[in-house]
Amino acid sequence: MIVPMHKYSFLVYHQEVQTFLDQLMELGVVDVSSSSGSVGETSAALMQEIQTAEQLYKRLQRWKPKDATKATAPPSSPLNIQQILQLEKEWEEVQQKKLLRQKEIDVLEPWGNIREEDWAKIREMGIRLHFFICPKKQFKPAWQQAYPLEIIHRNGGMLYFVIFERGEEIELPIREIELPKISLEAARQELQALTEREASIRQQLEAVATYQLDQLQSQIDEKRDQLQLALATEHAQPLAADKAVLIEGWCPADRQAELEQFLDQHKIAYLKGEARQDEKPPVLLKNNGFTRLFEPIGNLFSLPASTELDLTPYFAPFFLLFFGFCLGDAGYGLVLLLFTTLAKFKVAPQWKPYLTLAQLFGIST
Repeated sequence: MIVPMHKYSFLVYHQEVQTFLDQLMELGVVDVSSSSGSVGETSAALMQEIQTAEQLYKRLQRWKPKDATKATAPPSSPLNIQQILQLEKEWEEVQQKKLLRQKEIDVLEPWGNIREEDWAKIREMGIRLHFFICPKKQFKPAWQQAYPLEIIHRNGGMLYFVIFERGEEIELPIREIELPKISLEAARQELQALTEREASIRQQLEAVATYQLDQLQSQIDEKRDQLQLALATEHAQPLAADKAVLIEGWCPADRQAELEQFLDQHKIAYLKGEARQDEKPPVLLKNNGFTRLFEPIGNLFSLPASTELDLTPYFAPFFLLFFGFCLGDAGYGLVLLLFTTLAKFKVAPQWKPYLTLAQLFGIST
Protein backbone atom coordinates (compact mmCIF):
# COMPACT_ATOMS: atom_id res chain seq x y z
CA MET A 1 0.00 0.00 0.00
CA ILE A 2 0.99 3.64 -0.45
CA VAL A 3 1.46 5.54 2.80
CA PRO A 4 -0.47 8.84 2.78
CA MET A 5 1.71 11.93 2.98
CA HIS A 6 0.98 15.18 4.80
CA LYS A 7 2.55 18.44 3.80
CA TYR A 8 4.21 20.51 6.51
CA SER A 9 5.40 24.11 6.38
CA PHE A 10 7.95 25.07 9.02
CA LEU A 11 8.77 28.61 10.10
CA VAL A 12 12.38 28.69 11.29
CA TYR A 13 14.67 31.48 12.46
CA HIS A 14 17.20 32.07 9.67
CA GLN A 15 20.26 31.38 11.84
CA GLU A 16 18.83 28.01 12.91
CA VAL A 17 17.98 26.65 9.45
CA GLN A 18 21.01 24.37 9.14
CA THR A 19 20.61 23.02 12.68
CA PHE A 20 16.91 22.39 12.07
CA LEU A 21 17.59 20.53 8.82
CA ASP A 22 20.26 18.41 10.51
CA GLN A 23 17.81 17.50 13.25
CA LEU A 24 15.15 16.60 10.69
CA MET A 25 17.62 14.33 8.92
CA GLU A 26 18.45 12.58 12.19
CA LEU A 27 14.75 12.19 12.93
CA GLY A 28 14.26 10.64 9.49
CA VAL A 29 10.54 11.34 9.12
CA VAL A 30 10.46 14.29 6.70
CA ASP A 31 11.29 14.51 3.01
CA VAL A 32 12.28 18.17 2.63
CA SER A 33 11.11 19.81 -0.57
CA SER A 34 13.65 21.55 -2.80
CA SER A 35 11.88 23.83 -5.23
CA SER A 36 13.13 24.39 -8.75
CA GLY A 37 15.50 27.25 -9.38
CA SER A 38 19.16 28.09 -9.63
CA VAL A 39 21.64 25.85 -7.84
CA GLY A 40 24.11 27.40 -5.44
CA GLU A 41 27.84 26.83 -5.39
CA THR A 42 27.66 24.35 -2.51
CA SER A 43 25.02 22.22 -4.22
CA ALA A 44 26.82 22.38 -7.56
CA ALA A 45 30.06 21.23 -5.92
CA LEU A 46 28.26 18.37 -4.15
CA MET A 47 26.59 17.31 -7.41
CA GLN A 48 29.98 17.20 -9.09
CA GLU A 49 31.46 15.18 -6.22
CA ILE A 50 28.56 12.71 -6.33
CA GLN A 51 28.87 12.30 -10.09
CA THR A 52 32.62 11.73 -9.81
CA ALA A 53 32.18 9.23 -6.99
CA GLU A 54 29.46 7.31 -8.85
CA GLN A 55 31.60 7.08 -11.97
CA LEU A 56 34.51 5.93 -9.83
CA TYR A 57 32.30 3.30 -8.18
CA LYS A 58 31.39 1.87 -11.58
CA ARG A 59 35.01 1.86 -12.75
CA LEU A 60 36.20 0.14 -9.58
CA GLN A 61 33.87 -2.76 -10.31
CA ARG A 62 36.26 -3.94 -13.04
CA TRP A 63 39.14 -4.08 -10.56
CA LYS A 64 37.36 -6.49 -8.24
CA PRO A 65 39.03 -9.93 -8.58
CA LYS A 66 36.69 -12.46 -10.15
CA ASP A 67 38.24 -15.20 -8.05
CA ALA A 68 37.65 -14.39 -4.38
CA THR A 69 40.50 -16.74 -3.38
CA LYS A 70 42.95 -14.45 -5.19
CA ALA A 71 41.80 -11.31 -3.41
CA THR A 72 44.61 -9.09 -2.24
CA ALA A 73 45.18 -8.03 1.34
CA PRO A 74 43.18 -5.02 2.56
CA PRO A 75 44.87 -1.62 2.21
CA SER A 76 46.94 -0.54 5.19
CA SER A 77 44.82 2.61 5.41
CA PRO A 78 41.56 3.43 3.58
CA LEU A 79 41.96 5.59 0.48
CA ASN A 80 39.69 8.55 -0.11
CA ILE A 81 38.10 9.39 -3.45
CA GLN A 82 40.88 11.75 -4.53
CA GLN A 83 43.56 9.16 -3.76
CA ILE A 84 41.70 6.52 -5.77
CA LEU A 85 41.31 8.92 -8.69
CA GLN A 86 45.03 9.71 -8.50
CA LEU A 87 45.83 5.99 -8.61
CA GLU A 88 43.64 5.50 -11.67
CA LYS A 89 45.28 8.48 -13.37
CA GLU A 90 48.73 7.11 -12.60
CA TRP A 91 47.65 3.69 -13.93
CA GLU A 92 46.72 5.24 -17.27
CA GLU A 93 50.00 7.18 -17.40
CA VAL A 94 51.99 4.01 -16.67
CA GLN A 95 50.13 2.19 -19.44
CA GLN A 96 51.01 4.91 -21.94
CA LYS A 97 54.65 5.01 -20.86
CA LYS A 98 54.89 1.23 -21.14
CA LEU A 99 53.60 1.33 -24.70
CA LEU A 100 56.11 4.05 -25.57
CA ARG A 101 59.04 2.18 -24.00
CA GLN A 102 58.04 -1.08 -25.68
CA LYS A 103 57.98 0.65 -29.07
CA GLU A 104 61.42 2.10 -28.38
CA ILE A 105 62.73 -1.34 -27.42
CA ASP A 106 61.30 -2.84 -30.62
CA VAL A 107 63.13 -0.17 -32.63
CA LEU A 108 66.42 -0.48 -30.72
CA GLU A 109 66.73 -4.28 -30.44
CA PRO A 110 68.03 -4.88 -34.00
CA TRP A 111 70.79 -2.31 -33.44
CA GLY A 112 71.96 -3.52 -30.05
CA ASN A 113 72.72 -1.51 -26.93
CA ILE A 114 74.36 1.81 -27.80
CA ARG A 115 75.17 3.59 -24.57
CA GLU A 116 75.46 7.34 -24.10
CA GLU A 117 79.24 7.07 -23.65
CA ASP A 118 79.43 5.20 -26.97
CA TRP A 119 77.63 8.05 -28.68
CA ALA A 120 80.01 10.52 -27.04
CA LYS A 121 83.09 8.68 -28.35
CA ILE A 122 81.62 8.54 -31.85
CA ARG A 123 80.97 12.28 -31.79
CA GLU A 124 84.52 12.95 -30.57
CA MET A 125 85.82 11.05 -33.60
CA GLY A 126 83.80 13.32 -35.89
CA ILE A 127 81.62 10.49 -37.12
CA ARG A 128 77.88 10.57 -37.65
CA LEU A 129 75.84 7.39 -37.85
CA HIS A 130 73.01 7.00 -40.34
CA PHE A 131 70.60 4.11 -39.80
CA PHE A 132 68.63 2.47 -42.60
CA ILE A 133 66.20 -0.41 -43.06
CA CYS A 134 65.32 -1.82 -46.45
CA PRO A 135 64.10 -5.06 -48.05
CA LYS A 136 66.89 -7.46 -48.96
CA LYS A 137 65.88 -7.38 -52.63
CA GLN A 138 66.17 -3.60 -52.69
CA PHE A 139 69.67 -3.52 -51.18
CA LYS A 140 72.44 -2.71 -53.71
CA PRO A 141 75.94 -4.15 -53.16
CA ALA A 142 77.28 -0.98 -54.81
CA TRP A 143 76.29 0.92 -51.69
CA GLN A 144 78.99 -0.94 -49.78
CA GLN A 145 81.53 0.30 -52.30
CA ALA A 146 80.31 3.89 -52.20
CA TYR A 147 79.96 4.29 -48.43
CA PRO A 148 81.49 2.91 -45.23
CA LEU A 149 78.50 0.67 -44.63
CA GLU A 150 78.00 -2.10 -42.12
CA ILE A 151 75.08 -4.54 -42.04
CA ILE A 152 74.02 -4.84 -38.41
CA HIS A 153 71.05 -7.19 -38.48
CA ARG A 154 69.03 -9.43 -40.77
CA ASN A 155 65.42 -10.17 -40.00
CA GLY A 156 63.55 -12.25 -42.54
CA GLY A 157 63.63 -10.29 -45.76
CA MET A 158 64.80 -7.04 -44.14
CA LEU A 159 68.32 -5.66 -43.76
CA TYR A 160 69.39 -3.25 -41.02
CA PHE A 161 72.55 -1.33 -41.85
CA VAL A 162 74.43 1.74 -40.73
CA ILE A 163 76.62 4.19 -42.68
CA PHE A 164 79.53 5.98 -41.00
CA GLU A 165 79.67 9.52 -42.31
CA ARG A 166 82.50 12.07 -41.94
CA GLY A 167 80.99 14.97 -43.81
CA GLU A 168 80.34 13.41 -47.19
CA GLU A 169 76.88 13.55 -48.68
CA ILE A 170 74.81 10.37 -48.58
CA GLU A 171 72.23 9.76 -51.27
CA LEU A 172 70.17 6.60 -51.05
CA PRO A 173 66.67 5.88 -52.44
CA ILE A 174 65.47 4.85 -48.99
CA ARG A 175 64.57 6.93 -45.99
CA GLU A 176 66.87 7.16 -43.01
CA ILE A 177 65.42 6.22 -39.62
CA GLU A 178 66.08 7.97 -36.34
CA LEU A 179 66.74 5.96 -33.20
CA PRO A 180 65.18 6.90 -29.84
CA LYS A 181 67.36 9.04 -27.57
CA ILE A 182 67.77 6.24 -25.05
CA SER A 183 69.87 3.10 -24.88
CA LEU A 184 68.33 -0.34 -25.19
CA GLU A 185 69.47 -1.25 -21.68
CA ALA A 186 67.99 1.92 -20.17
CA ALA A 187 64.70 1.38 -22.02
CA ARG A 188 64.47 -2.17 -20.69
CA GLN A 189 65.20 -1.01 -17.15
CA GLU A 190 62.51 1.66 -17.38
CA LEU A 191 60.04 -0.86 -18.79
CA GLN A 192 60.78 -3.19 -15.88
CA ALA A 193 60.27 -0.36 -13.38
CA LEU A 194 56.99 0.60 -15.06
CA THR A 195 55.82 -3.02 -15.00
CA GLU A 196 56.53 -3.24 -11.28
CA ARG A 197 54.71 0.03 -10.65
CA GLU A 198 51.80 -1.22 -12.75
CA ALA A 199 51.57 -4.35 -10.59
CA SER A 200 51.68 -2.23 -7.42
CA ILE A 201 48.88 0.05 -8.62
CA ARG A 202 46.81 -2.93 -9.73
CA GLN A 203 47.22 -4.49 -6.29
CA GLN A 204 46.10 -1.28 -4.57
CA LEU A 205 43.08 -0.83 -6.85
CA GLU A 206 42.06 -4.48 -6.42
CA ALA A 207 42.31 -4.04 -2.66
CA VAL A 208 40.14 -0.91 -2.84
CA ALA A 209 37.61 -2.68 -5.07
CA THR A 210 37.51 -5.66 -2.72
CA TYR A 211 37.34 -3.92 0.64
CA GLN A 212 36.20 -0.31 0.08
CA LEU A 213 33.29 -0.43 -2.38
CA ASP A 214 30.73 -0.49 0.44
CA GLN A 215 32.53 2.39 2.13
CA LEU A 216 32.53 4.35 -1.14
CA GLN A 217 28.79 3.73 -1.52
CA SER A 218 28.29 5.03 2.02
CA GLN A 219 30.24 8.18 1.12
CA ILE A 220 28.02 8.65 -1.94
CA ASP A 221 24.88 8.25 0.18
CA GLU A 222 26.25 10.71 2.74
CA LYS A 223 26.97 13.28 0.04
CA ARG A 224 23.44 12.82 -1.33
CA ASP A 225 22.08 13.65 2.12
CA GLN A 226 24.34 16.70 2.23
CA LEU A 227 23.07 17.71 -1.21
CA GLN A 228 19.46 17.43 -0.10
CA LEU A 229 20.17 19.63 2.90
CA ALA A 230 22.07 22.14 0.76
CA LEU A 231 19.23 22.35 -1.76
CA ALA A 232 16.69 22.76 0.99
CA THR A 233 18.79 25.52 2.56
CA GLU A 234 19.33 27.34 -0.73
CA HIS A 235 15.68 27.15 -1.76
CA ALA A 236 14.15 27.96 1.61
CA GLN A 237 11.93 31.04 1.31
CA PRO A 238 13.04 34.00 3.47
CA LEU A 239 10.24 35.81 5.29
CA ALA A 240 9.88 38.64 7.78
CA ALA A 241 12.76 40.78 6.55
CA ASP A 242 15.07 37.76 6.27
CA LYS A 243 14.61 36.88 9.94
CA ALA A 244 12.45 33.80 9.36
CA VAL A 245 12.64 31.09 6.72
CA LEU A 246 9.78 28.97 5.38
CA ILE A 247 10.70 25.33 4.75
CA GLU A 248 8.33 22.76 3.28
CA GLY A 249 8.43 19.00 3.53
CA TRP A 250 6.41 15.79 3.55
CA CYS A 251 5.82 13.39 6.41
CA PRO A 252 4.19 9.92 6.32
CA ALA A 253 0.83 9.88 8.05
CA ASP A 254 1.88 7.10 10.41
CA ARG A 255 4.82 9.17 11.71
CA GLN A 256 3.28 12.61 11.97
CA ALA A 257 2.78 12.26 15.74
CA GLU A 258 6.52 11.72 16.15
CA LEU A 259 7.25 14.77 13.99
CA GLU A 260 4.77 17.02 15.78
CA GLN A 261 6.16 15.99 19.15
CA PHE A 262 9.62 17.02 17.93
CA LEU A 263 8.30 20.35 16.60
CA ASP A 264 6.45 21.13 19.82
CA GLN A 265 9.49 20.22 21.89
CA HIS A 266 11.69 22.62 19.91
CA LYS A 267 8.95 25.27 19.64
CA ILE A 268 8.91 25.30 15.84
CA ALA A 269 5.89 26.96 14.23
CA TYR A 270 4.33 24.79 11.55
CA LEU A 271 1.28 24.27 9.37
CA LYS A 272 -0.07 20.90 8.23
CA GLY A 273 -2.03 20.35 5.05
CA GLU A 274 -2.88 17.93 2.27
CA ALA A 275 -1.20 17.77 -1.12
CA ARG A 276 -2.68 19.89 -3.89
CA GLN A 277 -3.47 18.34 -7.24
CA ASP A 278 -0.50 20.05 -8.89
CA GLU A 279 1.94 18.74 -6.26
CA LYS A 280 3.79 15.44 -6.36
CA PRO A 281 4.48 14.20 -2.85
CA PRO A 282 7.12 11.49 -2.39
CA VAL A 283 5.90 7.90 -2.56
CA LEU A 284 6.48 5.53 0.36
CA LEU A 285 5.36 1.91 0.12
CA LYS A 286 4.35 -0.10 3.16
CA ASN A 287 3.71 -3.81 2.69
CA ASN A 288 3.92 -6.98 4.73
CA GLY A 289 7.07 -9.07 4.89
CA PHE A 290 6.16 -11.27 1.91
CA THR A 291 5.00 -8.51 -0.41
CA ARG A 292 7.91 -6.22 0.51
CA LEU A 293 10.31 -8.73 -1.05
CA PHE A 294 8.78 -7.96 -4.47
CA GLU A 295 9.06 -4.17 -4.22
CA PRO A 296 12.46 -4.07 -6.03
CA ILE A 297 10.80 -5.76 -9.02
CA GLY A 298 8.13 -3.07 -9.15
CA ASN A 299 10.78 -0.37 -8.72
CA LEU A 300 12.43 -1.56 -11.93
CA PHE A 301 9.60 0.16 -13.77
CA SER A 302 8.36 3.16 -11.78
CA LEU A 303 6.72 3.89 -8.49
CA PRO A 304 2.99 4.63 -8.62
CA ALA A 305 1.84 8.17 -7.96
CA SER A 306 0.57 8.97 -4.50
CA THR A 307 -3.01 8.93 -5.80
CA GLU A 308 -2.65 5.57 -7.58
CA LEU A 309 -2.80 1.99 -6.40
CA ASP A 310 0.22 -0.02 -5.31
CA LEU A 311 0.10 -3.17 -7.42
CA THR A 312 2.85 -5.00 -5.54
CA PRO A 313 0.48 -7.11 -3.36
CA TYR A 314 -1.41 -8.17 -6.49
CA PHE A 315 1.41 -9.20 -8.80
CA ALA A 316 3.68 -10.72 -6.11
CA PRO A 317 2.05 -14.20 -5.86
CA PHE A 318 1.46 -14.44 -9.60
CA PHE A 319 5.04 -13.41 -10.38
CA LEU A 320 6.23 -16.19 -8.08
CA LEU A 321 4.01 -18.75 -9.79
CA PHE A 322 4.95 -17.63 -13.30
CA PHE A 323 8.64 -17.83 -12.44
CA GLY A 324 8.15 -21.43 -11.36
CA PHE A 325 6.19 -22.22 -14.54
CA CYS A 326 8.84 -20.64 -16.77
CA LEU A 327 11.83 -22.35 -15.19
CA GLY A 328 9.95 -25.56 -14.52
CA ASP A 329 12.86 -27.71 -13.41
CA ALA A 330 13.13 -29.11 -9.89
CA GLY A 331 16.89 -29.56 -10.25
CA TYR A 332 17.45 -25.91 -11.11
CA GLY A 333 15.11 -24.90 -8.32
CA LEU A 334 17.03 -27.00 -5.79
CA VAL A 335 20.36 -25.53 -6.91
CA LEU A 336 18.95 -22.00 -6.67
CA LEU A 337 17.53 -22.70 -3.21
CA LEU A 338 20.78 -24.19 -1.89
CA PHE A 339 22.96 -21.47 -3.39
CA THR A 340 20.89 -18.60 -2.00
CA THR A 341 20.58 -20.27 1.41
CA LEU A 342 24.36 -20.61 1.71
CA ALA A 343 24.94 -17.11 0.36
CA LYS A 344 22.76 -15.57 3.08
CA PHE A 345 25.42 -16.49 5.64
CA LYS A 346 28.07 -14.43 3.82
CA VAL A 347 26.40 -11.35 2.35
CA ALA A 348 25.72 -8.02 4.02
CA PRO A 349 22.30 -7.57 5.68
CA GLN A 350 20.99 -5.25 2.96
CA TRP A 351 21.31 -8.04 0.38
CA LYS A 352 19.51 -10.74 2.38
CA PRO A 353 15.96 -9.75 1.28
CA TYR A 354 17.02 -10.30 -2.35
CA LEU A 355 18.33 -13.75 -1.46
CA THR A 356 15.11 -14.54 0.40
CA LEU A 357 13.22 -13.66 -2.78
CA ALA A 358 15.53 -15.93 -4.76
CA GLN A 359 14.85 -18.71 -2.24
CA LEU A 360 11.13 -18.34 -2.91
CA PHE A 361 11.85 -18.55 -6.64
CA GLY A 362 13.75 -21.78 -6.04
CA ILE A 363 10.87 -23.22 -4.02
CA SER A 364 8.32 -22.23 -6.67
CA THR A 365 10.35 -24.04 -9.31
